Amino acid sequence: MVGHPDRRILPAGDRALLVELSGLRAALGFFDAVSEAGLWGVLEAVPAARTVLVRFDPLLTEAAELTDRLATLTISPSRVARGREVTIAVRYD
Repeated sequence: MVGHPDRRILPAGDRALLVELSGLRAALGFFDAVSEAGLWGVLEAVPAARTVLVRFDPLLTEAAELTDRLATLTISPSRVARGREVTIAVRYD
């Protein structure tokens, strides 16, 4: 595990790292940063509500090296578009 003021990076097996962030906006901002950085060896990034899973090829990069690069990535404000709120009636029975 690597500590950082705004994120925590954890191993997720031998081919992925899980980056925990403060919330959805931070996770989407981090996802954008990873996508735009073009990090060598990264196969895909998968955003979620508070995390981003970063899958990588261990033949192209080492987990420790990638962890260091992810820890220093600058998170830009997320480009999440604001939409209108939609209420869906639900009936539980």
